[in-house]
Amino acid sequence: MGPAGGRETVKSVDTNVVRDGISHVAGTVWLPLSRHGRRTCDTPAGAPQAWRGMPAGASVRLRFGIPSVPWGIDGRVPVPPVAGICCRVNRMTMAHPVDQFIHAAALAHWQAGDALRAWLGDGDSYPFTIDLPAGDAIPLATTGIDRLGWVHSLETASKCHAGHGYRIEYVDAAATARRPVRVVFDEPIDLIRYLGREEELRRFLQLARDIRSRFPALRRWIERQPMEVLAAGDAWPAILERLGQPQASGPPLSPQESELVERLRAVLADAAEGS
Repeated sequence: MGPAGGRETVKSVDTNVVRDGISHVAGTVWLPLSRHGRRTCDTPAGAPQAWRGMPAGASVRLRFGIPSVPWGIDGRVPVPPVAGICCRVNRMTMAHPVDQFIHAAALAHWQAGDALRAWLGDGDSYPFTIDLPAGDAIPLATTGIDRLGWVHSLETASKCHAGHGYRIEYVDAAATARRPVRVVFDEPIDLIRYLGREEELRRFLQLARDIRSRFPALRRWIERQPMEVLAAGDAWPAILERLGQPQASGPPLSPQESELVERLRAVLADAAEGS
């Protein structure tokens, strides 16, 4: 049965709170439907927060009020399809603007293909360094995180604490303090794991092996265009078949795939002339 009065109550809350930085929360909440289609959540601190009014089975935004995190934490969890049951909230994260800054720079590096090129030994983009904005340039988060919290947030996501990702370089800012000035991804795998792109790395390496086994002369093209290799994805078997046998029958290729076949034929022709 649910709690008396039909209100939702946080049954338990496990916290791993970093001061003024990224905060993680897990808890079990009771979710009966109310007459008005809205849900409230009472925390152990007694700070009620509203569930957005959505039907059962939808996704809603949950805010916990934690004594040491006065602004609360936002996350998205599913509303159970049946009213009056308990739902486990596994984890919610609130990112500081500095974390968002680093993530955006790392993502741009990934999308440019630099991490995959470096994995294959091409290029000199590692260590990959991201210079951090000066302390006064760090914006306030709308959730109420102050500027003093950005160091704690930064260190929590670092390789030293998380086991992967970036290392932090500091400069002395005062007699008893130091300020981070840049983060460094020493190896491609550090950035790939930070972004959670391990599966795409695995997929890329498998595709690269398949392509090179059929057409060794495309090795340099793979190194130059790793994101194009990934983008073609499941179309590669048909592309390679058409590349090897222009008259081969099979499922029709899309205009983009057909254009890729023609460009790869030109690459192979150039390689043959240069050999």
